[in-house]
This record gives sequence, structure tokens and C-alpha cells, in this order.
Amino acid sequence: MRSFPLRYARRGVSHGLFAVMLLLTLGSVGAPVLAAVGPGREPGPAVTAGAAVLMEAASGQVLWQKNAYQPRPPASTTKIVTAVLATEIADRQGVVTTSELAASVGGSSIYLRAGEKLTVAEMLQGALLESGNDAAQALAEHVAGSDELFAWLMNQKVRLDAGVGSHFVNPHGLPHPAHRTTAYDLARVARDALQDPFLASVVRTRQATIPWPGYQWPRVLHNTNQLLGRYPGADGVKTGTTGEAGQCLVASATRNGRQLIAVVLRSYDRYGDAVRLLDYGFASLALYRRPAASLTRQVAVTGGRRSELTVSNSQPLLYTVPPGADSHAEWYFHLPREIPAPVARGEILGWVEVAWQGWPLDYSPLAAAEDVSRRRWRLNSPLPTGNR
Repeated sequence: MRSFPLRYARRGVSHGLFAVMLLLTLGSVGAPVLAAVGPGREPGPAVTAGAAVLMEAASGQVLWQKNAYQPRPPASTTKIVTAVLATEIADRQGVVTTSELAASVGGSSIYLRAGEKLTVAEMLQGALLESGNDAAQALAEHVAGSDELFAWLMNQKVRLDAGVGSHFVNPHGLPHPAHRTTAYDLARVARDALQDPFLASVVRTRQATIPWPGYQWPRVLHNTNQLLGRYPGADGVKTGTTGEAGQCLVASATRNGRQLIAVVLRSYDRYGDAVRLLDYGFASLALYRRPAASLTRQVAVTGGRRSELTVSNSQPLLYTVPPGADSHAEWYFHLPREIPAPVARGEILGWVEVAWQGWPLDYSPLAAAEDVSRRRWRLNSPLPTGNR
């Protein structure tokens, strides 16, 4: 568990610099991992996949994992990254013109022809539902001009999203020796996709139609994710299959307002594995929330009009533990022993962390709940007047 260098605050470092140091420290903390839960540290569900992870969508907390940080070929689950990046950069109503290269990409396809024009939104549907490699390629060229530059953007995107082992070389996931990602990274990017209303609506759609220029009928796109309509609450996200990657699946499901993300790579039973992971998360673990300003502490103030002030969590805390075990969560308040005045309301003075059996789960900055001005000193005798 990381500790914050509070000694700097006690040595008179300005509050502004103190806040910057705090943010840098919090930013360096990796995503919280709950490796095993319960008094006996149960091993969790049995899966056939070579790598797997179960993630709480609301918080990003890892609930269970198997080789989740091991780089592996992801096949068409790559298109989740492509879709998120294209959505962040391009106008969904922008027109994408299919290049000769995009039209000639092999593998799964929506049968684009060179020169054919579709909107970004329609290409996204083609890439995510029918898993069209041609649509993914066309999107990459539209956004970045080439798939090489787009792959560079993909890598930057995943790194900024706390990725741990990804290196993409194309937008569709066709085999390449250097094209790798991790189950954890895919879960993080899937979380981004599910937070976007348009992408979330696409990945939960079982069938859609988009234009097919030159034909009297539209293209009918079928979602390759067989959990949709079969598993209660299933609402995403993407399949992937190649000989090198094996069966891959990024799945999500929502029940009673709680959404879980399951990723399996090189599985021999991807739907069964995903179901076992999701069932485990819904049945064996519960999500708890502490709203902002619900946790308070008193901190001593030096040189102020008041001798102490109240601090509270400035952000809500989300953490997942076994049902009914909320009272056993561990809370750690990281604060200096005293704060020099003046202090402004909302100023970050420390941070609070919630943990379970020693594993950090979530954290929030601790902010001053009130202003404390500097004390004005008064002399006991009048100042000398001097000669008049």
C-alpha cells in the first residue's frame, strides 16, 4: 500500500505544491485489485481461458483475474479500442470514404467497396456488430490518415487509460506478431465504451441496418455476441476469434443498476467462461458507495483564527466486497498532523483510502470543508510615536 509523502506539508511547502504532489502520487497508484475475497480467500470461478478478468464497471475495480496483465493477441476485440478512439476524435455524422486498402482487407467484412461512403456512426456499427475489418480500417484512415498513425493513437489512448501491456499495430485485430493487449486493458477500454451512450447502445443491439449504396436493400448487421438475449442483463460488448488468439470475448451485463465486465482471451468456452465470471460477480460480491462529504476528520490548524478544521472526501468512493461485509472495510486517512493557515474551503489536504484485507479498492482526496483565515497578531502596547 502506498503512503503519501506528508512530511512536505509539515515542512512548510505551499498548499498548491502540496496539492500537485498529491495528485501525482494518486496518479501513480495502479488500478485497485481485489485478488481474492472472503475469509478463506476463495479462488473464484473456474474458467478455460488462458487469461481472464472480472471488473466492476462503475469503479474499474478488478474483482477477479487470471493472467489479466499478460499480453496476448486479442483478435477482433481490438475494435473496441478503434471504436472508442474514433468516437472521441471524429464527428459521428462525418462521412467516411472507403479506400482501396480498406475494401481489400480480408477476414470478416461488411463488403465495403472502394469509394463507398458511410457515416462514422454507420462504420462503427459495421465494425462492432458484424465485426467488419473493412469498416475498422476505413475508420482508422478517416481519423488518422493511415492505420499506422491510428495504431500509434490507439497505444497512447490505452496508456492514458492505465493500460499495462498493450501494443497495437492495426485497427481490426488481424494477426500480427507485435499486436498484443491484455485482458485488463480490454476491460478498461470496454468500460470507456460503455460510458459512451452511442457506443453502449450499439454493443447491446442484436441487429441493425445501415445503407448499402448501389443496392435496393440495406445492409443487415447481426451482432456476433451470443450472450445478448440469452444471458439476463447482457448488454455488450465484442467477440474476437483467430487461430492465434483463439476464442475471445469482452462481455458485460447489468442487473439492478450494477454493471460488470468480463474478459476472456484464448478460451475454449468463451460464453460459458463469461457466464461463470458474471454469475460469480453478481452472486458473491456487492458494490457499496460512500457519497462525497460522508467521511470527515478534524485536522489541527496553526496560525489560524481557529485551532482545527473539518476535512471530508471530495469524491464518492465505490468499492466491491462480499455482501454484508461493508462494516469490515478498512479506512485509511492520510493527513498531515497540522495545517498552516490560511486554508480555503475545497483545498485538498490529504486523501482517504478504502481497502479490503489489505488490498486498496478506491480513494478520494480529502478537502477542507471550511475556510480558516490567518490569525492577526495584536501588540500589547502602542507603537512608539517618535518626535513630533
